[in-house]
Amino acid sequence: MAKQDEQAPKTSGVIEKRHAIGAIYFLAVVALLVINLSGCAGRQQEFTPPSPDDEAYAPPDLDYQVTRVSKGSLYTGKTAMTLFQDRRAYRIGDILTVVLDEKTESDKSASTQFGKESNVAVAAPTLGSTTYAEGAASLEASRDFDGAAASTKVTA
Repeated sequence: MAKQDEQAPKTSGVIEKRHAIGAIYFLAVVALLVINLSGCAGRQQEFTPPSPDDEAYAPPDLDYQVTRVSKGSLYTGKTAMTLFQDRRAYRIGDILTVVLDEKTESDKSASTQFGKESNVAVAAPTLGSTTYAEGAASLEASRDFDGAAASTKVTA
């Protein structure tokens, strides 16, 4: 019996350590979740519209200066109003539209020509001092090729 009493506390101690470690992990996870969720619940600031007299929201002051026209002049380039003429860009900084009218044309041609001839002759066989003329043969072959191609491209 004494041996059984000594072994019983050892196994219960291991089980208690496992439960304690599991409880620590559980508490750590719960603490991290609480900290994480508390970051999402921040205070919201109430919106207060700016006052009409606030200089930060005031529109900028515009500086319109009309040039003085010299006496007797009817036209000034900076204050021109085109009532009776085309609205064309004539000042520095005006936007221009450039229309390009382009036409390209190209021609290409090529030609190839070749020929080949082959001749093969077999002499009459000889046996001793006798020549057999019917055993003689000759072969001739020839071929020719002429090719041409042309291409034209016009882009308007």
